[in-house]
Amino acid sequence: MATQGILRPGTGKRNAIHQTRNLADRPGSARRGKADPPSGASAGVSGQMDRHPLRRPRTGMTFGVLLPHFGPHASRTRLIEGIKLIEDLGFDAVWARDHLLWHPHSHEEHTDMTFLEPFTTLIGLGTLVERLVIGTGVMIPVRHPIRVAQQYMTLSYLTGGRVIAGFGAGHGGELRAAGIDPDRKHQAVLEMIEIVRRLWAGNGVTFEGEIFRIHHASLEPKLQHPLPILYGGPSRRAARIAACHADGWLAGTVPLTTVDARLSYMRELLGSIDHLFLSVTPRTILDEDREREILSAVLTSMEETIGRPTKGWLSPFLTHTDNTPRLLEEFGVEYLCDYTADDHPFRFNTPKNNLIAVPYTVELNDIPAFGNVGVSSEAFGDMIIDQFDVLYEEGATNARCMPICLHTFWVGQPNKFKHLARAFRYMARHEGVWFTTGDDVNDWYRANFM
Repeated sequence: MATQGILRPGTGKRNAIHQTRNLADRPGSARRGKADPPSGASAGVSGQMDRHPLRRPRTGMTFGVLLPHFGPHASRTRLIEGIKLIEDLGFDAVWARDHLLWHPHSHEEHTDMTFLEPFTTLIGLGTLVERLVIGTGVMIPVRHPIRVAQQYMTLSYLTGGRVIAGFGAGHGGELRAAGIDPDRKHQAVLEMIEIVRRLWAGNGVTFEGEIFRIHHASLEPKLQHPLPILYGGPSRRAARIAACHADGWLAGTVPLTTVDARLSYMRELLGSIDHLFLSVTPRTILDEDREREILSAVLTSMEETIGRPTKGWLSPFLTHTDNTPRLLEEFGVEYLCDYTADDHPFRFNTPKNNLIAVPYTVELNDIPAFGNVGVSSEAFGDMIIDQFDVLYEEGATNARCMPICLHTFWVGQPNKFKHLARAFRYMARHEGVWFTTGDDVNDWYRANFM
């Protein structure tokens, strides 16, 4: 089971709040006014929830568990007995994923396609405990909003209001299977959030959106209190939606450096984010022996494929452990690209002091740019040019590295490649520019600075 904690931004030293400006109620925003739930210890629940589901203990943090309702660990006994154990151990919440067509994630080392529908699972399990908050992490727009509103109302009614509604945009294949255009998924989930809020609060609801339309709809019984809504996803767009349309952000399994960057962006939007709640899912701890085994297998396979030992390493989704740099050095790897920290290479503080960081970027990177942020093809080309202009000027007296991270299945599309080629032609017109690779940067740094 993977643990999931909700941390209120501003309670830790890493997340100091900067009071600037509040754009929450700007024209066109669907954001409601929000009050910070009072602090205090968790109270038991008997029939009716006597505290807000997002109410924090004095530590400012709670801990939850992602239920094993998918993959090889899903079983009736494990779920029924597991949720009771989770409550007995003092956890604060349990969570369930949502997928229509599920495939194991890349970090899950199995191919078991078992996936139990989240609402059914949570309703069945939520009535077996009295204190645990029940959360969806995240509900995707593959159901009609009226059905979603009704399902949350039922879950809340049967659990005494111990519910957090987590929403997210989902992925292409399962959205298409549900009749939703993946290119309009964010509009779909925003309309869903607006509709369910209206149905939870009143009767005779009429809504005319781009995706969904309802006329004079009513649902009963009404909620004892408005359910908190969190929005999930690691991208800047997800952080923006969470800040402007929800009560908090489900960051998912992302590096803490990414979390910090998204929180800074949310502060730029709102000024203070002290009223928002943050949920981060850490990876299940990977012990050193298991990580060494994985690294050895991958490096051996790479050497067999390319005919020589690899010099560099980039972890999947940049998800290294504290042991990764040291272990890579033991295997003879010379550079690691996980740390998006500088425009220069630098040495890691490893036992042999022989591993360096070669710059990598998540900004000039076609996957997050097109897939998460949603920039246009033209804007991506402009981003490269603007980044180059600044670094070229700075590099007149001190060389700069400018990584551009590309994947042919994204930027290789003709409408995108046109603007990539434009950017490269622009850079090539300047003197003293070295178009090279991570291996060459590593060799240059070692020859000149080590």
